Amino acid sequence: MPNSPSAAQSGDFTPMFSRSFVVQMFRDELDEINRHKWYLSEEHRGDVGFDFALMNWVKNHRDAWRSAYVRARYGALMGC
Repeated sequence: MPNSPSAAQSGDFTPMFSRSFVVQMFRDELDEINRHKWYLSEEHRGDVGFDFALMNWVKNHRDAWRSAYVRARYGALMGC
């Protein structure tokens, strides 16, 4: 559209943030936590709750997941 303001001019930063590496990583990490919650709930034969799943995932899986996540997306750029 001619003379229409850009997203930055109109104050709508949603497109910029939706492409952000940090935001995408957060979304993917949340998906992993929810998947982990499902596995734990199946193992315990009942809903374990998000808080329990989150703490368990952070304690046992987050560091390795983040390393693999960054390596998979940026390894070639980082020389990995």
